[in-house]
Amino acid sequence: MSSRELSRYIAAIGRAVGDHVAGAARAPGCDLRLEVQLDARRRPSVSLGVRPAPVPAAIDGVLTRVEALAAPVVRGPVGLRLVFAVHGGSGDDLG
Repeated sequence: MSSRELSRYIAAIGRAVGDHVAGAARAPGCDLRLEVQLDARRRPSVSLGVRPAPVPAAIDGVLTRVEALAAPVVRGPVGLRLVFAVHGGSGDDLG
């Protein structure tokens, strides 16, 4: 996998999340953490974490959207962690 392919995939995840929450009703801000595991099968495994809990309605369905993206070809396992401030974020340090 080239860095260009990885960059395109990460950008596609960002667009998918942005499009998803843009279509949702405005809600209190939260931080969304996505962890994406890629392997040679090209089927990403995606998990999420949200703070503060519980998961707001704006996030419902985002996993399905990200899992539907075409993943790049990788030779071995690749892990990604992406953090998004949804509707302004929680206000907590994302450090």
